[in-house]
Amino acid sequence: MSKSSLSARDENLLQGMMSDMQTKEPVYRPGVYWESKTKAAARAIKENGYKNFRSARSVVGLSYADNPQIYYAPQLSPKRQAVHRLLRSVPIVRDIVDGQCHMTSNLYKVFQRHQQHIVDTSPEIARLTQAYNLGRSSSFGSENEVSVGGQTIAAHYLELCQQMDAVREHVDLTKVESVFEIGGGFGTMAHILLQNFPNIKTYIYLDIPPNLFIGTQYLRSLYPEAVYDYSDLKDKEEIIINNEGRNGGPAIYCIAPWQIENLRGTIDLFYNSHSFVEMTESIVSNYAQFIKKISGPHTQYALVTYDGGKETSLRPHKLPEYFPHVSFEAFEKPLLFSPWRKNFYVIGKCKQN
Repeated sequence: MSKSSLSARDENLLQGMMSDMQTKEPVYRPGVYWESKTKAAARAIKENGYKNFRSARSVVGLSYADNPQIYYAPQLSPKRQAVHRLLRSVPIVRDIVDGQCHMTSNLYKVFQRHQQHIVDTSPEIARLTQAYNLGRSSSFGSENEVSVGGQTIAAHYLELCQQMDAVREHVDLTKVESVFEIGGGFGTMAHILLQNFPNIKTYIYLDIPPNLFIGTQYLRSLYPEAVYDYSDLKDKEEIIINNEGRNGGPAIYCIAPWQIENLRGTIDLFYNSHSFVEMTESIVSNYAQFIKKISGPHTQYALVTYDGGKETSLRPHKLPEYFPHVSFEAFEKPLLFSPWRKNFYVIGKCKQN
C-alpha cells in the first residue's frame, strides 16, 4: 500500500467519510455517473494530496472542478498507468504520446486566447465584474484564468457568477440568511454567495465523498473559522440550522449525503446546479423528501441544469416533478463562454396552503 501524502488530520477526515459511505444505502452513494470518478479521485488525493487539484495534471476534481483536461494518462487506473509507463519506454511510442500532449496543450492555449477575447469584449462580463466581488478565485493550482481590469479571475467563477446573477433576478438574495446546496462542486458557489451577501449566515454544502473532502478544504482555506467538517458533525443526531457561526461569522456545514436526515430547522434557499441530472431518480426523490422537511412557507428553490440527453442523466423538465409543493417558473440563458449552449433555470417558491 502506498504511503499517504496527507496529514494525519486530513487522512482521518477522508478515510472516515469514504468508509462510512460504503455502509450507507444506495441512495446515499454515487450513481452510475460518479462511481468510477469518486474512486479515482480518492486514490489521487491520498497519493498526491490536493494542493493543486485545479491543475491540468490532477484528476482529483475531474468533472466538478475547473482543471483543464489535457493529459489523459493521469485518468487511467493504476494497472493501465503501469502499461502506459511501459509503452512510453519505447522511443517511438513516447514521441507519439508526447507529441499529442504538446498539440493538445497548444490548442488549450488557443482556447484561452479566445476566452480572453470574450472577456475583453463582453458587456455582460464587464457588468458582472463591476457588480460582484470575484476576488480570491485563483488557488490550488488554478490554471483556467482570465484577466479583468488587471485582476486575475478564474473563468469558472465568471460562469457561476452569471448563474447566480440570473437566479437573483427572481430571488432577493439580500434577504436570504440560510442556503442549502446539494452538489456544491468544490465550494465555488458557496464562496461567491458568502463573499457578496454578508446577510447569509448559514451555508449547508452537501456532496458525495471525496468531492466533499475537497470542497471542505477549499472552503476552509477561505473561511478557516466558519467550517464545520464531516468529523465535527458525523456523530450529531441533529444538525441545527441556527444562522450562527463562530466569532460572529457565517456557519458553513460540510455534510455527506446521509447527513441530510439530521438537518433540523428551516432554510431560506435551496440551490442545485447541474448535479441532479447526474443522479438516478431514486436518489433525487430521496433528497426531495428531506428538502421538503426543512422548507418553510417562504423557502425558495433555484435549480440550474443542462440537458445531458444520456441514459445516466435526468432530463431538466422532470425536476419539478420531485417538488410538487413548489410553484416553479422556467427559463433559459446562454452560457458566457459557450453561447451556443444554454443553462436551464427552474426557480420556485413553496406553495401557500
